[in-house]
Amino acid sequence: MASAILTENEKACCTLLADLFLDAELTSSDFDRISKRLHEIGMPLKEAYHLVYYELFPILCWNLISPFNSEALLFDPNWVRAKVAQRCASPRWMNSAIQMMEWACFSSTIAPQWKKIDVRYD
Repeated sequence: MASAILTENEKACCTLLADLFLDAELTSSDFDRISKRLHEIGMPLKEAYHLVYYELFPILCWNLISPFNSEALLFDPNWVRAKVAQRCASPRWMNSAIQMMEWACFSSTIAPQWKKIDVRYD
């Protein structure tokens, strides 16, 4: 993920992993579906985690703490992909300080979700 040009697999993963940030209770079958799809796409778990932590979390974490219920909403895949490409194109040093603060404050909202993907991936 060093470039602003996302591969087709990275685009598919961004759309898929954005589900982790919906303000909705994901079911066991949701985690099975996400894990299975990651396998089908051929995305190594380490790369998928990189997308979650470095690219998606800073963009979508605010949805998890929003007072508005977005349970019925899905993220527009084109919007997610454009935002990720924009982050990839910006200097990492600019994003890192803000991202560390966001992660420190809000990672507890996504870490349990990621663990459920991680255990199903193998």
